[in-house]
Amino acid sequence: MRIARFVLGIGLVAALAACGEMPGKAPFEAMPGGEVSRAAASALDRPVTPLPGMQAPVRQGSMKLVAYEFRVPEALSVSEANLYLPIADIVWRGDAYGNRKQQVAAMFRSSLEKARANAPANGRPVKAIITLHKFHSLTEKARYTTGGIHTVVFDTTIVDAETGAVLVDGRKTRADLKGYGGRRAMLAERQGLGMKVRLMAHLDRVMAAEVSTAGGWRDKGRKLTRALNQI
Repeated sequence: MRIARFVLGIGLVAALAACGEMPGKAPFEAMPGGEVSRAAASALDRPVTPLPGMQAPVRQGSMKLVAYEFRVPEALSVSEANLYLPIADIVWRGDAYGNRKQQVAAMFRSSLEKARANAPANGRPVKAIITLHKFHSLTEKARYTTGGIHTVVFDTTIVDAETGAVLVDGRKTRADLKGYGGRRAMLAERQGLGMKVRLMAHLDRVMAAEVSTAGGWRDKGRKLTRALNQI
């Protein structure tokens, strides 16, 4: 019986890691079971490391962001269901209950404004149009138990601000972040590194990279993502 419960628990964690890839069918919903291994418990108790560059400004490259638009299509679905894997495009619990589309848009626009403020003086003036496709964060149930993945997917179009020439045409970018669960999430909260703080710092890095060079986050984010996954 203990082995069966352990296998069920492992299966749930694997499912959470793939939350952004689940098809639009009824969610897999099961209570976690089994015992936590000594190694897993030890990992939960490790101090939480701040994201690289949370205090330091991001250095940018060859493009100078002078204008931006952030779009949230009306067709995107929102879920307030407290399941492990609610099926929706937008799942967000980092703010008080309210208009989730507006809350997510405010975070992206804050990061884009920082990217514009830190843009290189001698870069090519550009306008960025960011269109959200998925912002699937952790529900209360996942956050207080297993953790998972914050899934962030968007399209980027960048045009020359003076000529209107298209430099980047609808590039699809996925910029996920590991989400803490259980005791590790609570420890992060006590250290001032709660879910919204970590996601905001992550979005700052992502947007700065996305609008500063033609390669965007796909190029600049690979090494950072690998480093963050070890934290």
